[in-house]
Amino acid sequence: MKVKSLLVAALAALSMSASAVVLETEKVVIDEVNAKVGEKVEVPVRFETTTEFSAVQAFIALPEGVVAETMYNEDLEEDELVTKLANSRWNASHDISSSYNATTNTIGIVAVSLKNKMFKVGTDAMCKVCIKASAAGTFKGKIQNVHWSTASVDGSGDGDGPETEFNIVVAASAVNDITAADAAKTYKVIENGQIYIIAGDKKFNVMGAEVK
Repeated sequence: MKVKSLLVAALAALSMSASAVVLETEKVVIDEVNAKVGEKVEVPVRFETTTEFSAVQAFIALPEGVVAETMYNEDLEEDELVTKLANSRWNASHDISSSYNATTNTIGIVAVSLKNKMFKVGTDAMCKVCIKASAAGTFKGKIQNVHWSTASVDGSGDGDGPETEFNIVVAASAVNDITAADAAKTYKVIENGQIYIIAGDKKFNVMGAEVK
């Protein structure tokens, strides 16, 4: 059986074994995200742990107007929904699998060691996801259904992590500014050897940034 198939099975097992015990100090966290409309942004996901675990499950619920995007992994030569970051906290046997539910706009993540090895405690980013927003504004995402496992047969030490929220602050892109500018014609000018785009009463450089 392929590793990814095993990880999907592990995700299902973790979901079924979710405990009523809440481990308040064991969190999956995303810090505030800054983006522009239509821009793909890679977002670090931090594991804040005080105990060594062999596996974790988490679901990232994205707000309306923000969707998951894939990232190209040059090593694997394929697109990925979630990418494991190089980090000394991982055990060599750990891997990550993921899923995306378009109906609920939710990214599912499971990190697990197929040899029941533990990853070290810490607070740094362990993986990343990629998102894209279609409108400007401040939106709130949520990390939910977090479950931690120590791989013990009796489930001792296992438990659910608390829900955490994060903000996604989206600014209008320069392209949108040009499109929305009071559209008399958009045209190019050359000033002091530099090319600028004039749109209405605004001036932009060739990279799309407004020039005051």
